[in-house]
Amino acid sequence: MKKTLIIALAVIFAVGLLFTGCDDDGNGTGNGPKPLGPHPGSNLVTEAAILAATGVGGTTVAKVSGGYEVTGTVTEWSNWDNSIEDNRITLNIPANILFNDAYYKSATRYIFEVNFPNSAVKPIPEYTEGFRIYLENTVATPNTAQWAGTWAREWPDEFNACGGVGAMAIDRDLRLDPMTAGSVSNVGDYQHLVIVLGFEDEDVGKEYKFTITKVEVWGDEVVMPGLASMTSFFSAEDLQSLCGTVTFTDGKVKAKTAKSWDDSIRVQVHFFNTGNIFKGGYYVSINVPDTALNITQFRAYAGDFALDDPNGWVSDKILNGANMKGDLTHYWDGKLWSGDPNKENDLHAIVLILVFDPGTAEGLDFEFTINQLLVGGSESVLGGW
Repeated sequence: MKKTLIIALAVIFAVGLLFTGCDDDGNGTGNGPKPLGPHPGSNLVTEAAILAATGVGGTTVAKVSGGYEVTGTVTEWSNWDNSIEDNRITLNIPANILFNDAYYKSATRYIFEVNFPNSAVKPIPEYTEGFRIYLENTVATPNTAQWAGTWAREWPDEFNACGGVGAMAIDRDLRLDPMTAGSVSNVGDYQHLVIVLGFEDEDVGKEYKFTITKVEVWGDEVVMPGLASMTSFFSAEDLQSLCGTVTFTDGKVKAKTAKSWDDSIRVQVHFFNTGNIFKGGYYVSINVPDTALNITQFRAYAGDFALDDPNGWVSDKILNGANMKGDLTHYWDGKLWSGDPNKENDLHAIVLILVFDPGTAEGLDFEFTINQLLVGGSESVLGGW
């Protein structure tokens, strides 16, 4: 009789697990909820966005074998009214590295896989105190309110299971779960994926590293409102050379390397539109083929000057690297050095500068493609063309 009772209780317990789950919010993973099934859209996170991510603690990201190493310094932090105070390192992965208002449109899912080292400095081993992850919207979009976030999709299971040491994998479905009581949809537009690590007081000022092995945000597309408001402004006739011989045909710039005033070897081109002005920002995207000479700097200016006037710069964007190839971009938001929007300067020109490896000879052929050259706030001053 006693044996029969034990068997019966075991069966009841097993059936109970079948219906209640096992520390998994009822979805059967054991470490958090499962995705609901196939997702629309695609992964919108780029490697450029991962490498450009930063946050509290002077966080930096470097590509390493097997993923991306994140390095930060544990920093004392408080919110705007000091109602929350802690010690943290954060990482904000943006939808786009150039446009602050860019967002993942209709995000339905995020994936985050990581290895936490068993180092002397460790996050607090409990969710919320030691780790949080969410998508947030800092600027209102047509579909999502400002300061919206995926708060309803924060579960402690995965982080609590590893306690801040070892491998952890999170796969969050933001859609409505019809099988979960009280479920809400967190599908929306978000500017950032935010990762927060929390530490004890004795760790303040200490460095901490961890490795991201996979990060994805699924949605329709990355929308860049700042880019959408810009227009084409320059034509082939507007191209002039400030350093070397240059021609512009069908979007391709053909030039010869030349020595500049500082003895650097460069190609420097000048788009100058006499009949029109712009007061907003600009966006420039070029493509450098793999077979091209090695570029160490890509620079862009906007100005309100004539060709022979050395003054009038109102922006200076610089991209440094080693042997830069492929698509290179610059974006200026139209704000002056003071941080105020440009309202007074009538801008006619954009200068593009490509600097090559030291020792590159003068007079060598070089070619690159202008993918886009757009400006904001343009208007005609001579009746247009």
